[in-house]
Amino acid sequence: MDKICPICNKLYEFKIPCPVCGKIMWEKGRNEEYLDDYTANMAIRSQSGCNHIFYCSRCGKMESICINNVIM
Repeated sequence: MDKICPICNKLYEFKIPCPVCGKIMWEKGRNEEYLDDYTANMAIRSQSGCNHIFYCSRCGKMESICINNVIM
């Protein structure tokens, strides 16, 4: 059995409230995709979780959150 990221594999969406203003934050991709040059075939570096960037359109807060991988 493999461990996969539920966001990368579109199993479900996360609704993360902004810690500053409470509005639901937008998921903007994995840290590697957002901060580095984009490569669709980049390996996920962790078997336990996948770091994603979340952004609040109301207050501008940006946060990296580790999403736990699930067993498939």
